[in-house]
Amino acid sequence: MVWHPRRVFVTYMSQVQVPFEVAVQRLEPVLTDLGGWAHEAYRSGELLRAKVGPGRTVPMLAKTVLMEIGQTERHLDTFAVPIAWRASGAAMLFPEMTAELRLVRATENITQIRLAGSYSVPFGSLGQMFDDAILHKVAESTVENFVTRVADALRK
Repeated sequence: MVWHPRRVFVTYMSQVQVPFEVAVQRLEPVLTDLGGWAHEAYRSGELLRAKVGPGRTVPMLAKTVLMEIGQTERHLDTFAVPIAWRASGAAMLFPEMTAELRLVRATENITQIRLAGSYSVPFGSLGQMFDDAILHKVAESTVENFVTRVADALRK
């Protein structure tokens, strides 16, 4: 029997009192500021380094990761950025996250920010127990921290 890692879903939403068009214009430099991503790399979807961790909640669990930014997708009321990250070293010991950062026009002057994705749980049933006990809380905190940083930067 072949073991396949379990995928666990995680999402977080926030909103900013910023018109959608302004939020979309501010998103690229915000992503650059948050992850140290260059304009050209953001556009081409290269692998980039960023610090992704649960922030103040459990700072000792922060891990340097390789981040991949996919092709953005723009519609009338939404702007989506596919992202994925995985540990830069000993990748098999850490979950891999695949997600989508999405801006949505909520009202004329309010934009919703949502990060929704899933991550793999390494180490089979042992990993699942660790996920149930600790890892899922870390993942939720990481996603909340990421969205909060995006929201704070879009307000500026």
